[in-house]
Amino acid sequence: MSEPATRSPTPVIEARRISKHFGHVNALRGVDLYLDPSEVLGVVGDGPLSLVDHKANQTRAMEHLDNLKIHVKSVSQRVEELSGGQRQAVAVARATAFDAKVVIMDEPTAALAVKEVAKVLDLINGLRDKGIAVILISHRLDDIFYVCDRVMALYHGRNFEEGALDQIERNEVVGWIMGNKSGAGVEDAVDHN
Repeated sequence: MSEPATRSPTPVIEARRISKHFGHVNALRGVDLYLDPSEVLGVVGDGPLSLVDHKANQTRAMEHLDNLKIHVKSVSQRVEELSGGQRQAVAVARATAFDAKVVIMDEPTAALAVKEVAKVLDLINGLRDKGIAVILISHRLDDIFYVCDRVMALYHGRNFEEGALDQIERNEVVGWIMGNKSGAGVEDAVDHN
């Protein structure tokens, strides 16, 4: 696995040998990850990466909303289901909740219309501009190539390849997702069948 030459000596996240099991399935097998300040890292591939304790986050979110006297049916309720005023209140709550250095987004545009996707990608760019690093876990390569600085591909739950997006082609990333380091992606796979 190659590392970009511009790697910061003080990453905001550096994790080594991450493993995740679902019963007998090894989803992650010794994955290494680092994230530099103000960097947007795209994570693609077949290994689901979860660094978030969702239950603890829901408890903290409810406490924070209660303190701000913001009422929603449930903190698990999708923002799209909220009224316009509730959406604005949730945005304020998020902004005031903590002084984040890192935001992890897992498939944030998966079920959104094109207009809404653009808003999420603009939000990610805005976070970077404020010095906040972002991990974007997504299967949408358009999103990865639009907003990310670097992409890390997982294959069979392991680090496979990574690179700075200004130095690689989309076809290479498609190849990595398919377990091919030679850069052969969808077009090459189709040509050989």
